Amino acid sequence: MIEGRRCQVIPCTRLRPNASYPQAEYFPLYLPRTTWADFLIYVAHKETPQRFYIIPRGELAKDTGRSPESLAPFQDAWDWLKAGPNAKLNRDFETVSWQLQAVITRAQSAGQSVELIPTKKAQGGRRWPATIKRRVLIAKRRCALFTATRISQDESKSEFNYVFLRVSAEKWAEFNLYLVETDASTTDVLIVPRGHLRATTSCALDNPELERYVNRWELLSASPEALATMKPIRWRG
Repeated sequence: MIEGRRCQVIPCTRLRPNASYPQAEYFPLYLPRTTWADFLIYVAHKETPQRFYIIPRGELAKDTGRSPESLAPFQDAWDWLKAGPNAKLNRDFETVSWQLQAVITRAQSAGQSVELIPTKKAQGGRRWPATIKRRVLIAKRRCALFTATRISQDESKSEFNYVFLRVSAEKWAEFNLYLVETDASTTDVLIVPRGHLRATTSCALDNPELERYVNRWELLSASPEALATMKPIRWRG
């Protein structure tokens, strides 16, 4: 208890996931599964000097990662512990990820049924996470969700039209759904039957091989025989 506020102390460490891009660093922030704390105090104990990030509980709704720059307003913000009722102290958990919500909206608009899959923790009585965030049943077909990340976020560069597509090694899904953000309010979904994307790669969004999967929700209702007539993606060398 600090200044009458319930505080939970959590260690965090600066990570650099890619040696080729040393400037791309972040702090992973674990969100406690209880709603006890008013404030989360993340201690970057390996920094010299140590850094303390005082974050109101309402600022986070899931495990996440933040860059050092985005955490700067929270560094040594001890005065926040004296804040009045306007402090962001809500105890929310993200129940549906933006990817899953986008798929639900687009699939239902296309007339497809959607069924969320409860987690084992939820089945055992735990409140969060309630549903699996990257798996869903659409038209009774098992679908796995992925984000097709653009190579560049700068719309003026040609790489903005290229996305990275990862092949999943998991055998659960019948379809892999790759989400592409087209603007702040719209998301396209690539509906790719399992086995049609055979190699992790990057490609242009206007590639004819890729265009035949964009928002093809009817594929989820197609028979196995009809899907078998579709040729897998064949990239030109």
